[in-house]
Amino acid sequence: MHGDFSARNILVSHGEISGIVDFERSGRGCPVHDLASVYLHEVLLGEMDGSRFLTGYAAACGARETVDDRHLRRHLREYVCWVLSWAPAVWPCR
Repeated sequence: MHGDFSARNILVSHGEISGIVDFERSGRGCPVHDLASVYLHEVLLGEMDGSRFLTGYAAACGARETVDDRHLRRHLREYVCWVLSWAPAVWPCR
């Protein structure tokens, strides 16, 4: 578990993931927490297709992992609440 994992931390070569960088806050935890971070940034706020994203995730895991929709939504809610707790200090309204 990383905590702020996003596309900025993924190295891509020839259309394939070739590495992952930025492990400063790595630790133990539910991997769906990190998946929720990427899903929020790349699917909900970005332009990536959600079903394609989850299919790619399952393929990258060798189809060993499936993501339960309720579990992903729970982590999305937690992640959004966390962002909202610090965002006003970083980006104050004028």
